Amino acid sequence: MDHAGSDYENRYQSLFEEMPVGVFYQDADGTLIDVNTAALEMFGLGRDQILGRTSYHPEWRVIDEDGSDLPPERHPSMVALRTGKPVANAVAGVYSPERGDFIWLRINAIPQFRPGETAPYRIFVTLVDITGQKRAEKALRDSELLLREAQRVGHLGTYDYDIPIDRWICSPELDRIFGIDESFPRTFNSWLTLVHPDHRARMDQYFSSLHHIRTWFDMEYPIVRPVDGAERWLYGTGEFTRDDAGSPIRMIGTIQDITERKSREIGSLRMLQSLIDLARNKALYAVQLPVALATITEAAAEALGTWRVSVWFYSDDHQGIVCSDMFDLEQRRHSQGDILKISDFPAYFAAAATGEVIAANDAHNDPRTSEFTERFLFPNGITSLLNVPILAEGQVLGVVCHEHAGPSRNWTLEEQSFAMAVGGFVSMLVEMNQRRNAEAEFRRLNEQLERRVADRTAQLEASNRELESFCYSVSHDLRAPLRHIGGFSAMLLEDHEPQLDPHGIHCLQRIAAGVEKMQGLIDDLLALSRVNRAELHRQQLNLSSLVRETASELKNAYAGRDVEIVIADGIETQGDPGLMRVALENLLHNAFKYTGKRDHAVIEFGLFERVGERIFFIRDNGAGFDMAGYENLFGVFRRLHRETEFPGTGVGLATVQRIIRRHGGRIWAEGVPDAGATFYFTLH
Repeated sequence: MDHAGSDYENRYQSLFEEMPVGVFYQDADGTLIDVNTAALEMFGLGRDQILGRTSYHPEWRVIDEDGSDLPPERHPSMVALRTGKPVANAVAGVYSPERGDFIWLRINAIPQFRPGETAPYRIFVTLVDITGQKRAEKALRDSELLLREAQRVGHLGTYDYDIPIDRWICSPELDRIFGIDESFPRTFNSWLTLVHPDHRARMDQYFSSLHHIRTWFDMEYPIVRPVDGAERWLYGTGEFTRDDAGSPIRMIGTIQDITERKSREIGSLRMLQSLIDLARNKALYAVQLPVALATITEAAAEALGTWRVSVWFYSDDHQGIVCSDMFDLEQRRHSQGDILKISDFPAYFAAAATGEVIAANDAHNDPRTSEFTERFLFPNGITSLLNVPILAEGQVLGVVCHEHAGPSRNWTLEEQSFAMAVGGFVSMLVEMNQRRNAEAEFRRLNEQLERRVADRTAQLEASNRELESFCYSVSHDLRAPLRHIGGFSAMLLEDHEPQLDPHGIHCLQRIAAGVEKMQGLIDDLLALSRVNRAELHRQQLNLSSLVRETASELKNAYAGRDVEIVIADGIETQGDPGLMRVALENLLHNAFKYTGKRDHAVIEFGLFERVGERIFFIRDNGAGFDMAGYENLFGVFRRLHRETEFPGTGVGLATVQRIIRRHGGRIWAEGVPDAGATFYFTLH
């Protein structure tokens, strides 16, 4: 969920950076914590010159519409932080070092709250550069020629207000914008009744302060039209003529209907906020995919104001497409399970398979969507469709479909970008869901494997215990019969040798030798059994001393031989003293045995490190062995040399291996025929 989250965060940051308007975030103390590229370009500053500062930093001069310095407490973001309410359409001038002049901005500040908190923890601020617009309007105010047709096309009306007599006149286009006729009183108070009640106090305060205002009128405000009760957003400008005393006596200006533009701005903010809310909804990353899709379709329908939003995925055989969730905004109802056959709508699915965005403003006549007219569009009153792909690793998994009912809708670039972001969000959740299911399956298989290993281990341990018990019992029970056989054969030789012929004597001697060998095998088997049964008691051991003691005993046993013993000093480790003595005795005994044919034998014990691991070794210059038979080297009763050359039971190295493994280590060997052998082992 940490990697998936990361994918979505990248998509959100991309949308944030690519917004055409300036955007930044301020935290609860007014510090700027994030800013997009459009805002940086507006101010002509680098990111490091903005982040970490407040909007009222001394180097940044901010002025009000009247040209006076705007105090920090009146900055839109500070007002939103203080009141917890959005500040919409505030206008301020900010000095731009790059331009050497003020840039004028229309500012919206939206407080954001954490669940359960009443104070905002940060502010989301959007900026629109209206400098050029102001300059154009000033040029228009300076012009005496007002083109009526231009007013009609541009929804722009003009007015002339005589302040001393409180009378204003206006163009016909302004009457249409206001929704009034010739009978409407043309006074300030009558105009004020048109202003939306929530904004009347602001406008009244402005005109009550005209004596102190030295800039032109430049404001956005909503009205309620008397003719139909419709709310419209207007953008008004006005320039004042003053008498010798400085009092305003005349105001000439323009008023433009900006409702559509305002709706787009509000829609953009609503869509962006919807994406932000989806991104912050951590529950979506934990729930199953159908639950998450229901949340997404609902949020998308509300943000775009579309009749229905649905998510579809291709079937396994890729012959159809299945609806995973469909949300009806009017009925507030979810449904699933509808299936469309690809063969019934070839043109649409051919376009969808390419991964293109299908923005069908006139769905009935668009060649990509006209196939739906009879079956879906006409019966449901659908006029426009906006479909975006659900992609994963370059493959089209399905589509997110936005259906609009009513008059045809021209899908804006902002709306298409929002729909694409929703499709990307669904893609991310699909990938997360697939990964979560794969992880669950992996855990299930791993648990199953662990159970099987545990069962098999228990069976092996039981078998080993039974085998060890059997080996111990057999070895122990064979001792008495062997003693009897050996004793009686010795008595026969001792008491009746004169009565025996040479062949009989030879047979009794072979019996005695066999008994002696069998007793050796039994002793080795008992020792091997004790290795597995004995409790491990670890303590600090000086292996150098232990090897030296064992080698000294063996030199006495092999008296008369020329054997050079090389022992590295100070080699210590943790281990069981009894078991490690057995292991070293076996390894050193082999070294003495297999160097028996050397005039000058050399046996060496030492230590080296490889990749942080301590490796002990015992090396000799004896008979060595052929690596081709290596797999038999540590097997019980397995031998690489003929007994006539080097007698033995074939149990010693198996005993050493078990001792080393009980210490958590491993043992291996390297040999060359007639060139010696080296045994390596580790301990943990």
